[in-house]
Amino acid sequence: MVKRAFKYLWLPMCASCVIVVVDVILFTKWGERLNVVFGGWEDALRITLWVVSFIPPLYSLYRAEARCAMSEALAKSKNLLEAAAKRLFQEEDLKNVRANFMLVEGKGSERKLWIFASWNMDLWPDKDIRLLYGQGCAGVAWKRACEKGVREQWLPVVALPGLYGEDLYKKWRLSGEQIEKTRHVSWILSVPVFIKDGNGHPQLIGVLNFDGIQNLSKSEYLKMEQTHKDAADVAEAFGREIKEYLPHVDDLCAR
Repeated sequence: MVKRAFKYLWLPMCASCVIVVVDVILFTKWGERLNVVFGGWEDALRITLWVVSFIPPLYSLYRAEARCAMSEALAKSKNLLEAAAKRLFQEEDLKNVRANFMLVEGKGSERKLWIFASWNMDLWPDKDIRLLYGQGCAGVAWKRACEKGVREQWLPVVALPGLYGEDLYKKWRLSGEQIEKTRHVSWILSVPVFIKDGNGHPQLIGVLNFDGIQNLSKSEYLKMEQTHKDAADVAEAFGREIKEYLPHVDDLCAR
């Protein structure tokens, strides 16, 4: 926690220290005794000092606003995830259903999906999982959304019950560590989330995932066309609602 705080505060801390030192030299008798010669630049230094003194509080205000915006986005996302799970899995025991919303991080071929917000996942080992393009159910949904045409890019990707054996390596391209982290997962439904850009074109901003730690009461539910349409409707509504809470979102299909 200390290291994380220092990471964000070192700049205003250093600026504050410089201001204090210059202030002592310019405005105190102790500074006068140092006999520091500024060559007629005292007034300019005073003005600069006055301007620079605003930097630490303004930076701190910026950081506070950013943290507040992030907290609002997380809270909104969790509420939307819970509502989405309840809508799609009305006949299931929701304590066995989980949901998350993934954004992208990194650059180029190293870009990965990471869990921005989750519901019912806090105590599970896969809460911090990362997935590459085309890796895992969410990664395949990301790949399909970018490579398929308009008629197919919105379609959910489903991993049916029985996620064992070589399929995890060959079909879903999971690593040994990822497989170990997700052994409790029975099924997965991943849906791409689109929003409209400034020109009205669809922009992929993330992937919405639902999964379960037990099989569904109706195993055919995940295969039904109506389920896929409902999931796409939920993802569309999710995108509309969350858009205003995310200060900046990357287009997952941009290279």
